[in-house]
Amino acid sequence: MAEENNNISWRVFNMFLVLVVVILTTIIAYVYERVDGQRYRASLRGDLTQQASILRATMEGKLAQSAEIVKTVAALIDADPAVIDGRLSMIIDELLGDDSILRDIAIAPDLVVRHVYPLQSNESVIGLDYSKNREQFVAVSRALAIGGTVVAGPVKLVQGGEGFIIRAPVLSDEPDKQWWGIVSGVINTSTFYKLAGLANHSPQFDIALRGKDGTGANGAVFYGSDAVFRNDPVLTDIIFPNGSWQMAIAPKGGWPAHPPNFNHTRLIFILGALLTIFFVLTASRLAQKREQAENLLASAVDAVDAGLALFDENDYLVACNSTFQSYYGDKINLTNPRRRFIDILKDIVDSKMIPEAIGREEEWIAERIRYHRQATSSMERLLGDGRWIRIEERRTPDGGTATVTADITDLKKAKDQAEQANRAKTEFLNTVTHELRTPLTVILGFTPLLANSRELPSARKLQEVLEQDSPDTQAIRRCADDLIGEISRYASSMDKAGRHLLCLINDILDLSKAESGLMAINPSACQLDQVMQEIVEQFQPTAQDKGLTLNFESSGATVLADTIRLNQIMVNLVGNALKFTDRGEIRITAKDDGSFVKVCVQDTGCGIPNDAITNIFSVFTQADNSDTRRATGTGLGLAISRKLVEMHGGRIWAESEPGKGSTFCFTMPKPGHT
Repeated sequence: MAEENNNISWRVFNMFLVLVVVILTTIIAYVYERVDGQRYRASLRGDLTQQASILRATMEGKLAQSAEIVKTVAALIDADPAVIDGRLSMIIDELLGDDSILRDIAIAPDLVVRHVYPLQSNESVIGLDYSKNREQFVAVSRALAIGGTVVAGPVKLVQGGEGFIIRAPVLSDEPDKQWWGIVSGVINTSTFYKLAGLANHSPQFDIALRGKDGTGANGAVFYGSDAVFRNDPVLTDIIFPNGSWQMAIAPKGGWPAHPPNFNHTRLIFILGALLTIFFVLTASRLAQKREQAENLLASAVDAVDAGLALFDENDYLVACNSTFQSYYGDKINLTNPRRRFIDILKDIVDSKMIPEAIGREEEWIAERIRYHRQATSSMERLLGDGRWIRIEERRTPDGGTATVTADITDLKKAKDQAEQANRAKTEFLNTVTHELRTPLTVILGFTPLLANSRELPSARKLQEVLEQDSPDTQAIRRCADDLIGEISRYASSMDKAGRHLLCLINDILDLSKAESGLMAINPSACQLDQVMQEIVEQFQPTAQDKGLTLNFESSGATVLADTIRLNQIMVNLVGNALKFTDRGEIRITAKDDGSFVKVCVQDTGCGIPNDAITNIFSVFTQADNSDTRRATGTGLGLAISRKLVEMHGGRIWAESEPGKGSTFCFTMPKPGHT
């Protein structure tokens, strides 16, 4: 009888062990599948976001290129309407070239199409009166109303097919008439979709576009299905002049709940559970190996990276692994004596290890217990030492609670870094847009004046002198000098703006080459004194205009460097020093540093805040990204300089004290350095 009772006890004990193993395996599998599913969906969303960015950039580029061609034609007509009967056809042929996606360009004086390039296959467009074409007149009137370029469509074309139409208004020289007419450029929708990559995208996801006639997210869907926008898609705005579209990308059939290897993962967990049960049952049948079996189970739990804890139906802590204990440190007693959940919470509050509980201890404990008693709960907590943890809790069949705690500090940091990088890139794009617009405004502003130079005040005055019965030679000479001077000033402004624009574009291209690994350097032995002398001579006029002293200390050092790229680094550093220094001096030094030479540019300018100095060499980052910053520029100079220095095997850094100045230093290898 005693033996039979003992066997019954062992069966009950074995069943309990099996139940514990099943519960733990289920919880671990559930948490793993949940986290793995979230990771997979996040990865898939990231891939779609990247794909959306590529498609957006392609479409914006195609539209911008086409819009510039249409605006150029409109500007030519605006400057001289007679160009239509002259060489405009040849100019348009040259503008369209082989790589333009524009199908044709129509010119409509008084909103009636009189000219189409090319004319072949577009004869039916001649005579089209936009004011009587209801579908097209909406976009035409909008372009005239805002005085700028608009993108309309897709619309049915008079010559057949469907397309997008870019409209650009042309001003009128007549005083009683505001508009001369309008210039339109047509893009076949099928051609646009194909070149943008929409027509041959992966069959694993769906794409849709909305915002017909540039109305953005509020517009109608014109490509793909409206259902894509209801499937929690990745949304991207395609921006073009005076309008936008919104693109949605989502997986075909909806977002998957699990990764493709879902069944394999479950099989692994099932096999793991079966093996664990087998070992536990084997150990339980052998009384002399009971302790060994218990230690094996404890070791298996401790091997899990996440913190695991199991509370019984009375909320007493039954078991926890070392990872779980590590989250709470030595200040919280978890196991000796046996602790209840609420007692552990009180110790946590007393130790002030949860910042959000300070000052609201009772409220926080009540809130935490409420989560704990739910069938399932998930929460994130910030610990006093700066770590972030995620706590997942599930009720067990016997009324207990299983808790899984994971350290998500790295995940939080990665998210913050990604958000910071995105903000920096947005600020950089805003800066570049502003910087590119400024020289373009100067060039486009002075071009009509030079194209119509007879209307310049000095030209009119010269004409008046020439029309006199007995023109004075001296008066003619003075008027001619005034005309030449005025044209020279305009041309000089355009030249400066063009050079500024070229510098901006070169910076962007240099950074692109460096980031993609396409930039090459050709190092050779060069004298630093010669490079420094050229830099000082280049910037000396600017320094003198600001009342600054610019000099360098001769070192006689020789470095192994690409002379052009070394000059580019020095131009960036000295140029920055001049920008941000209003009084004092700028000093260039070079000193021996082992197998390297250390070059420093020291100024007495405004300095750099401590919170900004660590990021000034990063791409898309400036110490001052505000709209009121004291100096212009894209902020790429230091990032390019860092890339160039590192390509030479050196390093670059900065030291600064706000209000007292900054020192930028970099190292260059000596000849023979490997």
